Amino acid sequence: MRNLPLPILASVVLALPAERGRAQDTIEEIVVTAQKRAQSVQEVPVSISVRSGDAIEHTGIRDIFDVADQIPSLSVVQNTGPINTGFRIRRIGNEPNIPNFEPAVGLFVDGAYRARSSLGVGDLFDIERIEVVRGPQTTLYGRNTTAGVVNIITKSPSDSFEATGEIATGRIDGAETADLYQVHGVVNTPITEKLSARFGGSLLEHGPTMTNLFAADNSDDMDRYSLRAQLLYEPSSRLRVRTILGRFVIDSANAGEFEMDEGIAPAALNAAFGRPCPPSTSTDRRFCNNHATVTTLHSKDATVDITYELNGYTLTSVSAYEAHDDFHYIDADQLNLNIVDFFGRGDGASYSQELRFASPAERKLEWLSGVYYYRNVTNGGDPVLPTFVLGPDAPLINLPSGLPLGQPGDAGTSTSRTKREHVSPFASVAWHATGKTTLTVGARWQSEDQDLRIVNAANHSRPTIITLVLAPESANAALSRSTHGLSFSVAGQYDWSEALMAYLSVTSGFKSGGFNAGPGAPGPGGSREFADETVLNYEIGVKSLLLDKRLRLNASVFSTTYHDFQSAGFVGLRFQVNNAERVDVAGLDVDLQALLGEHYSTGISLSYADATYGRYTGGGCYYNRVPDNADGTACVLTGSRLPFAPLWKASANFEYRRSLPVGGLYARIDWAWADSYQTNETLDPRNVQPAYGLIDLRAGLRRNRFDVSVWVKNLANETFVMQDGPTNLFPHDPAFVRFLGAPRSYGVTVRAHW
Repeated sequence: MRNLPLPILASVVLALPAERGRAQDTIEEIVVTAQKRAQSVQEVPVSISVRSGDAIEHTGIRDIFDVADQIPSLSVVQNTGPINTGFRIRRIGNEPNIPNFEPAVGLFVDGAYRARSSLGVGDLFDIERIEVVRGPQTTLYGRNTTAGVVNIITKSPSDSFEATGEIATGRIDGAETADLYQVHGVVNTPITEKLSARFGGSLLEHGPTMTNLFAADNSDDMDRYSLRAQLLYEPSSRLRVRTILGRFVIDSANAGEFEMDEGIAPAALNAAFGRPCPPSTSTDRRFCNNHATVTTLHSKDATVDITYELNGYTLTSVSAYEAHDDFHYIDADQLNLNIVDFFGRGDGASYSQELRFASPAERKLEWLSGVYYYRNVTNGGDPVLPTFVLGPDAPLINLPSGLPLGQPGDAGTSTSRTKREHVSPFASVAWHATGKTTLTVGARWQSEDQDLRIVNAANHSRPTIITLVLAPESANAALSRSTHGLSFSVAGQYDWSEALMAYLSVTSGFKSGGFNAGPGAPGPGGSREFADETVLNYEIGVKSLLLDKRLRLNASVFSTTYHDFQSAGFVGLRFQVNNAERVDVAGLDVDLQALLGEHYSTGISLSYADATYGRYTGGGCYYNRVPDNADGTACVLTGSRLPFAPLWKASANFEYRRSLPVGGLYARIDWAWADSYQTNETLDPRNVQPAYGLIDLRAGLRRNRFDVSVWVKNLANETFVMQDGPTNLFPHDPAFVRFLGAPRSYGVTVRAHW
């Protein structure tokens, strides 16, 4: 392990307790439901980081990207737009650009599973807490949780009137300086003695922050809003029925920075036809395209959570429905020539039902059992509207056969429909063998059926890039698969004292395989199918509350092995999923929180993870690398570190609070740091993001019902790369597309509470 940077060491020194304070005597206890029961986070034999609703509010967390800055074991990667957002825990996650490729990090909102990570990128308002649960969680959470879980719990209606409102205004310092506005509000009201309601909404807007040097439409603007309505019915002390309705809309124009300096064919073509791109670099937020990328995402959801208690036994039913649709409009040739545009359309709908029955808590033997049902339909493309449309410059470029790419107006449609049906019974038993020792054992059996239908068509019959490559009718298919798997978890914990607990766990996970449903023909070997993924994780952890509960220190060490890891990359105009034979991850997580006195507190989180391909003979090949696997179709990546996987990540904060005659003064600094990492699935040595750090500042004054704060995010305007990828038409050219993290933003926020 390399030496840790100086700011981490300095933060550790700051965390040593100072004089005993009077304003806050102990660290706040946090209750979580990571094991489907309400428990203190210090009692759960699982590695977990939590941010409470109060912490989210006073630290200025706006969305899941801000959460990831504070919890280094969580990473969020986004490329062409919000719909293409992926979560990673302990460096493990999946490519988000494939509509029917499900994630390895499960997203749950109020106990209901969400099919895509992008459904969690909205504004985080009126939140009770966010739990990031690390490592395989298949036993209790089920499908698609082989890397971990992001669990978002919103605030429930209460029996008293409450109203909050917040407005923020500021600027974003990109290539274009953009105005930023955000508003959200919540109203909670009792309706009758047994019925109460809660309504909330949030709106965020900002202008473009990237400059298009070739066309008039700049990029990276944002309009998004969220609405949530809830009813809570409690006819008796035994029965509780909570109904939640949600709506989420996002409209965005995003684009990657097209690296022209290193491109050969793209730059030559632009120059040959008199349409060169003005000089720029790949990190200056300036680019050249015929038009900016436009993306939209609309979703709606409904959840009904029913709890019935009798003599300490609890029956829980969580019913959920979620539907979404998205749209992409992309300059697919990525040239200053108008050759081909891509119109990506997709939609999905999911229904899930979970029934759980739990024994009373705090008994020698506690148990929980249940069954989970899930049905999902995901559509890629639109059967009526085209997916690819050739522009006026298509005849200028020839295929290898000498034929032109096609004629203006040539169009092709590529559609897919994936159906999944999943059922899984599960159970968990905790045996308190002694007053200090607990053994917890769990298991889940899951079975899943999947059907795929692909239909490609063109509005012409002559050979073109559409009929040969993009939407060939020869790629039409109807495929089915069925699979099943058993997952288990075993955890032993020992309570040394009320303030110190240690645990040892062994957990397995299972993720169903599937089919590649994207445009074009199947990949090497002619098969669209990829296999099931399994994982085995060993973990040792300690949780402690020390120094009269003024210092919380939780740490874990883990070793995880994935077999048939589902890996995705961009290969010749399409994303392709295959299986890496083995992936190994070993590391540690540390979370520390300390009260330093009457006015000061600090927090430190460290994440170390060495994620490598133990064996991968089907990896993608970067520019100029010759395929070297047995059949000459792919590159061997065995022994290489995974992309988007820095060895070290860290975060630290320092907060000051003081009561003054005019109100409560507070000031806070947050720092997030990431080691260097590969930004391209092919592990192109040119695409490495050096280590970088981000600094956020916030200061404000609270008085009675009002709170006014000033803030800045990414103080130094640090430029960092989230992802790089090959270009669409020239995957073997040195040109590449680059997607950057957010630039500096700053502003003022006013909050009121009644």
